[in-house]
Amino acid sequence: MIKLRRLKEQDLQTRVDWMNNPKIYETMHFTPPITIEKTLEWFQNNKGNVSRIDLVVEEEGFILAMDGLTGIDNIIRKGESYTMVNPEHKSKGIGTKTLFLKSIYAFEVAGVKKIWAFIDGDNIASIKMCEKIGYKVEGVLRNEILRDGVLIDRMYMGCLEEDLKKELFNYRIENDEIFLFED
Repeated sequence: MIKLRRLKEQDLQTRVDWMNNPKIYETMHFTPPITIEKTLEWFQNNKGNVSRIDLVVEEEGFILAMDGLTGIDNIIRKGESYTMVNPEHKSKGIGTKTLFLKSIYAFEVAGVKKIWAFIDGDNIASIKMCEKIGYKVEGVLRNEILRDGVLIDRMYMGCLEEDLKKELFNYRIENDEIFLFED
């Protein structure tokens, strides 16, 4: 059984390790080194911050992914999605389950009305993952970001609660945790 829960201080060293891994930072567009000291400071400063939700997806205590919403607009009730899958477990379907669980959390627990994300145009796996669970390409920002000296497009993808394909997974909400059951 896979569980989604809120990020805790005890998760921060894992977060730092992942953020310093090129498999993570190359597609998330931040620059290492990321330190535990700065991450602890960030965590403390964001306690009670209503414009973000930071989550962890785990199975039997093993962290599979970290994700959440940032820049939550509390009038429109929309937020930007981010996901970091354990760098040693990428391409195993974890991202799809993580995005689904976060979307359920956002819509059914946090009352968010829209989730959106920028996806690099050459990140076909992420685009397909988003589309699989109901996200839609709402726009293309052409030549939007520079990576390795090459301009690439970014896809603006969005999901409303009615877009989400809830029938894909068997889940249960308990308090503010969500459990996903494998068939």
